Amino acid sequence: MKVTLLLFTLAILLTPLLAQDVHLFIQKTDTAPRIDAIKDDVWNGANHYSEFNVIEGEPQDEFDCSPTFCVLWDETYLYYYVKVVDDFLNVDESSEDLRNPNGGWGWADDCVELYLDGDNSKEAKWSDEKDAAQLWWLPFGYGIYFYQLERFHMDTTNIVYAYREMSEIEGWELEVAIPLEDAGIPAQAGSIFGFEVDIGDDDGVPFAWRPGSTGGRDLKLKWFYTEDKTEPVYFANAQLSDEIVSTVGAAETTRFGSFYLSPNYPNPFNPKTTIRYQLTAAAHVRLDVFDVRGARIKTLVDAGQQAGEYSVDFDGADLPSAIYLYQLVSGKNVQIRKMALSK
Repeated sequence: MKVTLLLFTLAILLTPLLAQDVHLFIQKTDTAPRIDAIKDDVWNGANHYSEFNVIEGEPQDEFDCSPTFCVLWDETYLYYYVKVVDDFLNVDESSEDLRNPNGGWGWADDCVELYLDGDNSKEAKWSDEKDAAQLWWLPFGYGIYFYQLERFHMDTTNIVYAYREMSEIEGWELEVAIPLEDAGIPAQAGSIFGFEVDIGDDDGVPFAWRPGSTGGRDLKLKWFYTEDKTEPVYFANAQLSDEIVSTVGAAETTRFGSFYLSPNYPNPFNPKTTIRYQLTAAAHVRLDVFDVRGARIKTLVDAGQQAGEYSVDFDGADLPSAIYLYQLVSGKNVQIRKMALSK
């Protein structure tokens, strides 16, 4: 009798989990991708997704905002790679928005939006903005912007990302590493969470409902979409899979001349640490240190440099213990990392 009752109870508890359709199986990697906005061998064996739904506007041709993305995970991070082929790259400067330091509406510009619902409760709503996180990236060095919704707390200083405007084809690439713990996702195979990817495209045409504007979002693509637009907003069910993606040779792969900002060492540090970086070609280089609010603390490099490897020492003797960000800009390439000063 007790066994029967136990089985009955387990069946009731497991039914909601078993009933969930999984729309995205995320493969596991035993080799972390190098976050430099250049697709390396780690991604070659990953599943690629390029079927997006047009929910606003119409693409002009195959070169007008054609995205592809991949997702991987390990015990620490959720890794995300996206490539957007686009023959007109634009960030609108016609309106003010704190999310975009150069003006513009952020979500109305060329951008990538990533939604995560760590507990997959399906309670995310546009009306009262709760239960999920929205992260979005603008190209051309404007970086990551974060919309934290109620009951979902993600520390964006722990997110590592890099993006670049491609030279071999029109468009741009983005790589991101998001800590699973910060996203509220258990780091184990079988974990299910809400997931969504949106792509915005701004080709500079006037927005009809924004009088006087010089442009705005004229195309929006959504990877997962249902006709049911009622609330709550349903994201896709993503599951961490135990399938190991093939990364043969990835650990030995090097890309000479790649643009790369290395993790500082030591980290945490007190009071000095070394920052190393590598340039693809001669360019004007700027290396800045910011606090987590975005205020510039110190400029370490602001000069023209040749292709090669460089190292810079940072001394935080006059700064309080805190998390700081350091950003490297070289031409159209931008990378940012975090470091911890602990006194």
